[in-house]
Amino acid sequence: MRSIAIAIRRSRIRASTRAPAALAAAWVAMAALAALALAGCGGATTDDGASASAQGTPAADAAQDAARAQATALRPAPASSRRVSAWRREGAVAMAVSADGLVAVADQDGSLRLLDARSGAPLRELAARGAQEPAGVTFLHAGARVAVVRRDSTAQLWDTASGALLATLRGPEHPPRAIAASADGAVVAVSGEDPRVLLWDGNTGRLQGVLAGSDDFVDSLSVSADGRLVAAGNAHARVMVWDVRSRRLLATLRGHADEVPAVAFSPSGRLLASAGRDGRLLLWNPLAPSSPLRTLVAGGPALRSAGFSADGGLLLAGAEDGSVTAWDVATGQQVRAWQVEHSAVNALVADPGGRSAVFIAHANRRVASLDPATGAVR
Repeated sequence: MRSIAIAIRRSRIRASTRAPAALAAAWVAMAALAALALAGCGGATTDDGASASAQGTPAADAAQDAARAQATALRPAPASSRRVSAWRREGAVAMAVSADGLVAVADQDGSLRLLDARSGAPLRELAARGAQEPAGVTFLHAGARVAVVRRDSTAQLWDTASGALLATLRGPEHPPRAIAASADGAVVAVSGEDPRVLLWDGNTGRLQGVLAGSDDFVDSLSVSADGRLVAAGNAHARVMVWDVRSRRLLATLRGHADEVPAVAFSPSGRLLASAGRDGRLLLWNPLAPSSPLRTLVAGGPALRSAGFSADGGLLLAGAEDGSVTAWDVATGQQVRAWQVEHSAVNALVADPGGRSAVFIAHANRRVASLDPATGAVR
């Protein structure tokens, strides 16, 4: 923790002469604190700002210092080539589903609620109304922890069993827009109104660095289930794919004509879907991305969310008009369509716990469960 505190102080000093570099350093410092809290290493910054000591090995400290140095040394990102649209989210802003049957819903009013994935019944409210507006939520440690990032650049870490707030972490001034994690929570990516993506290890607390290469703000993120790849959709209609181990940009995918508010890997990681405000839903091979494998939707209502079914056989997309449509991945044929509500589908997540349900979160705060096999809605 002492090395983390030193890094935070140094980032403040650099801010006066090199603001973008200080921004990256601040995100790295915040991620380090989060990782330590989540991993239970004995160190965290608590809600009242107190800190506890953490015993780290020299190798771990060196790895963290190296990652911080890399982030700080990055050159300032080029200015965006177009004006980024304002953040527009209402009601249920973000949602995550754990393999052990929990649904976390982050609402625009600041609240964070847990639901039972099987019955839909509310379990507890972790954060009350009145907190800062959230941007994303994800489970870590097999559902034992839930992390929410907020538009005021804070992140909160909660224990799902006890409902206790473990830590409140403070980052840079630029608001975040997305958070995503691998299936085991080991790889966590965070993006904001900056072209770079922060990458860190949620299990060990070792910082992995910054993913660079986007030419505009990053709107959406997805991490492959095995943690090998990270994909991001940006405000300039681009989709980027990185290799986590090398942090190398593997591809920049061009197929959209507007912002890309949703990207999603298939459960196997062999396919990548992107959904745009241009109404296009595209299917890619992330490792051979010369052109889309399939254009499932060429236009229509602006899309807000997308995700694969748990078995990877279906791809679903939610639109700003509240409609949800499902396609067969193998044939490209539409198989189901729903109009549960007439408010935007802000999030769409398949149940990873072996059940066939797909959860959707609407701008009017309603969370519904869809059964793609039968078409039933709960």
